[in-house]
Amino acid sequence: MNERENMPEIALSLIRSNPFRDFDLHPIDPDQVARLRASIDADGFWASVVARKVSDGYEIAFGHHRVDAARGAGLTHIPIEVRELSDWQMVRMLASENATQRGSTAAAALDAIAAISRVLAFGLLRWDEARFFRNMKNITISYPECRGRLEAGSGIGRDCIIASTAGFTTSQVDTALGTLKDSGLMANIIAEARVQADVELRAEQEAAERVLRAAEERAVEARTKQERDDAARATHAARREANKRRKATEATAKADAAAKRTPITFDARCAQLFKLDSHAETFRKIVTGETFQSYLPVSQQFKFAKEVLAAIREHLGKGQDITAERIKSECWSRIETGLGMPKGDMRTAPERPYLQEIRDGLNFIRRAASDYRRGVALLLDAGRKGEQLDAKQQAALDKLHAEFERGIAALAPIRDARKLQLIEGWGGRTND
Repeated sequence: MNERENMPEIALSLIRSNPFRDFDLHPIDPDQVARLRASIDADGFWASVVARKVSDGYEIAFGHHRVDAARGAGLTHIPIEVRELSDWQMVRMLASENATQRGSTAAAALDAIAAISRVLAFGLLRWDEARFFRNMKNITISYPECRGRLEAGSGIGRDCIIASTAGFTTSQVDTALGTLKDSGLMANIIAEARVQADVELRAEQEAAERVLRAAEERAVEARTKQERDDAARATHAARREANKRRKATEATAKADAAAKRTPITFDARCAQLFKLDSHAETFRKIVTGETFQSYLPVSQQFKFAKEVLAAIREHLGKGQDITAERIKSECWSRIETGLGMPKGDMRTAPERPYLQEIRDGLNFIRRAASDYRRGVALLLDAGRKGEQLDAKQQAALDKLHAEFERGIAALAPIRDARKLQLIEGWGGRTND
């Protein structure tokens, strides 16, 4: 035991990351790790990491930079406070750490809002109101309103997110939600929550229906009045529970059918490049505007953002800072130079007559991908329980697989075509 903190010394090889932290959105900062490593070399490891026990080790709620620094410093064990923590507590602690220690960056806020959205979406779809508030401590939201939005395909709702988020400003939440929506990540978060909730709800529904069938069989076999009365009560209770589970499953399916997919117009990784959320929001609004959407593919936005910031830093004078106005000016300057035409001559989205077909096509494919993931999860769950496909079902699955392969092959010319030469080989003009 560590004498200073009276905590167990845990092997670093057993420490796992918070499962709700998205390292693509909020990567480890090597400079921060280096500073912490220097502190460890000078003063030792400060015991300030909290974790929960899992089957293969310990998941930390926060302190990822400190753990990486400890590994870099050559430590093999560190003191950790081990608690019983729910998913919701893991997310709240992660968000609190991001807000207080890393809250000056857009990436920290984005990571926290994404994690909170993930757990909220699952909880709202998975549990009824009473169980939701039992499992989600210290949260004050309108369950019917937030659940209703999900079932209607309108997302979790800004008010629900803000009420569940401590430490971040309304502006930071709005910026993060805009990024999650435009990047398609919010749609993915909700779709994954639906699949997870649906699998668990269906398992509960099947169990409830088995209990109902057993109760009905006992009612048929009852001989005495007492047996018949007991069987009637058991059947009534089992039928009520089965109906409850059936309605819950149907509500999740309804939410999936109503899901509104929006086109992906932004690469969420761009947020990690900006220290201030206001700068990230400025960049997002520029590149998701109609003109930039016509010339700058989402796949090029991350590289474009890095080049914009590098150019600004190169020309900053002593004592000058990056500003939203400088970001806006550099974005337009680079796209005008790259395309060889002034801003006023650039084509905007409304002048692309088939743009809506592109958006609708992507929406259909995105919806199909969500349904595909859900179907795979259900089939795998059935397989784990010992169920097997019969010949007709196998043939149907093979046919669907072939259709997917044909569709992917047919899209290859569109997917691989070069839409523009904006980033690679500046100066090339695109008129198509």
